[in-house]
Amino acid sequence: MNFTRDEKVDILLIIISTLSVIGSFILSLDYIAWIAVILCGVPIFKECIEGLIKEFDIKADLLVSIAIIASIIIGEVFAAGEIATIMAIGGFLEEYTVTKTQGRIEELVKMTPQVATRIKNGIEEKIPVENVQVGDILKVLPGESVPTDGIIIKGETSIDQSTLTGESLPVDKKKNDEV
Repeated sequence: MNFTRDEKVDILLIIISTLSVIGSFILSLDYIAWIAVILCGVPIFKECIEGLIKEFDIKADLLVSIAIIASIIIGEVFAAGEIATIMAIGGFLEEYTVTKTQGRIEELVKMTPQVATRIKNGIEEKIPVENVQVGDILKVLPGESVPTDGIIIKGETSIDQSTLTGESLPVDKKKNDEV
């Protein structure tokens, strides 16, 4: 996996925080959990304050911040470190999956054909896909991507539908099949 510099820093902080929480539990020394509170809790507090001030928005960060502060006030630093670490892990995983998903969507958009071959009055013409209208007859050659949804009116082929279904094998299509 290729991580960005920021992701690597986040992973390092999460590892150190996790080790501090585990160490605090095993050694029964609450003060070790302060490492997790500082490394993972401070960024949560920062995001909470920024969200409240800049966007006037109450997010989960506010509730997590309250839980961390309440844990510290009642003397449960271990619990505060645990909350901060778990939330940092969850936040990292959420951000990582969103970033990967956005990248995949961008790849799919790039794969979308920009031009279609329309047959009108027996003449083939290349037109932008956005100009295709309902009822147009399009010609799709082997290896080309199908530019729009439609129904096969003539011929047989195998179509790569992996961008839609995730299935890597081409699917056989014939007259009257939907594409």
